[in-house]
Amino acid sequence: MIDGKVNYGVVSTAGIAPRFINASRCTDNSIFTAVASRELEKARVFAAENGLEKYYGSYRELYADSEIDAVYIPTVNLTHYQCAKDALKAGKHVIIEKPMVMHKWQAEELFALAREKGLFITEAIKVLYLPLIKKVKSIIDSGTYGKIRFMEFKQSYVSGRYNSGWMKQKEMGGGLIYGNEAYFLSLCDYLCGGVKDCRTLVTYGNFNVENQLCVSLLLNGNILATSCVSSEVLFDNGLTVYLERGRIVIPDYWKARKAYIYADGKLIDTLDYPVEFEMQYELQHFSECIISGKTHSDITSPQLSLRNMEICEKLLQQRDECIRV
Repeated sequence: MIDGKVNYGVVSTAGIAPRFINASRCTDNSIFTAVASRELEKARVFAAENGLEKYYGSYRELYADSEIDAVYIPTVNLTHYQCAKDALKAGKHVIIEKPMVMHKWQAEELFALAREKGLFITEAIKVLYLPLIKKVKSIIDSGTYGKIRFMEFKQSYVSGRYNSGWMKQKEMGGGLIYGNEAYFLSLCDYLCGGVKDCRTLVTYGNFNVENQLCVSLLLNGNILATSCVSSEVLFDNGLTVYLERGRIVIPDYWKARKAYIYADGKLIDTLDYPVEFEMQYELQHFSECIISGKTHSDITSPQLSLRNMEICEKLLQQRDECIRV
């Protein structure tokens, strides 16, 4: 460690990586010093642009660096499992960007390997650490507006990485189900305590992965939740939680900064939690776990990731049974 801070390296120069690195600079226990890419020049440029001391032309070189305590993995979905397995075998703590892996058995194997080696591993599901989401949870639990009866999630991408490259390739782990299941399912678990049943319908465009989907969940407490995701049209993105005596609207819920509370059809309160790099809260927690010797988080726990992946596998099976027009 460096001055009591967990020293991280990142494998891949993915677009999300600079945001995670900048988030570390908002914590008091985390620091990034190295990057690895399959192309040395890409790693060199990335290191210079992001203020990192070291760069490597292969992931294994970074894993072999004795000064690196932990590895952040934001690579192509298909490669999460092997990258995490290699890092654990090299003695590194591991944070994997969501979705953790592509199959439940892979997650089970990684959690078991981490326990065996006394290393920390977790899936990065930032939404569960956001101050605004925690505040919304406390309001719901207070019963002020009654119990949750329905939740509506909407998320759309009409440009950017979800509409191009490997995200359009099924064999690489692309598609909207893998891209969104962690946030949607984790919030349902956090706010309502679990999923009892799931159904999905999808449409396909010019690629072999879904371009739109609608997921319906039956949650504990006789609560329904829907998630609509599209790369074809632009929604009014966000989460609306419908309670017996009001509703809470959270724009861009996966990086929530604001929420609006309505009762009797009128806006009665606004919650405002500005933050530049929303990943700082999860990273602060992950480093605290590593420093204290834990092998997993109690928030983004192994049980949560395994439940999410089990549901995701059911949704993917239903996806593949949908008629292509």
